[in-house]
Amino acid sequence: MIAMLCVGSVPVLADNSLSIDSEIVTVPVVPHAAGRNLIRLPAVEFTFRIDFNCNGDPGPGPLTLSIADTYLSLNREQITSESPNSIVLRVPADQIAPVAVADFCVQDAADTPTQARSEQKLIRDALSVQASLVCSSETGQRAMYASRSLDINLECENPLPDQADASGER
Repeated sequence: MIAMLCVGSVPVLADNSLSIDSEIVTVPVVPHAAGRNLIRLPAVEFTFRIDFNCNGDPGPGPLTLSIADTYLSLNREQITSESPNSIVLRVPADQIAPVAVADFCVQDAADTPTQARSEQKLIRDALSVQASLVCSSETGQRAMYASRSLDINLECENPLPDQADASGER
């Protein structure tokens, strides 16, 4: 036997939502001695696209982004209810752990780079970003959270030896 209960139609409103997206950032790497597989990265600047939907008035409240010990908080006036928002966050080098990469951007014993500038290495999940947003309505407030892994593309910044000679650098 199957029982059904119909209460009537209830209007469905779009739920509050928060999402965060970022492009892969390319980071220059200085050539290092062979056998040294831990690479210290410079400061890295990420640009995020924030999409959100807050139902109700007054709408979105504080938005906070954080990576490591770096954070940015924006109040209601600094964010708009029109998504997407583009937000830049710069993470200092001392807040980024060294990255373990074997045989990348290495100098040989003669102090000559063994790899060209165009060599690149993608590091998946190098950092992560967390976002929180408070949405307000007549019935109260609701906090939403989103998190995303951030990939970094390493690029050996040393030019080929013949390129340096052509430019007059020594």
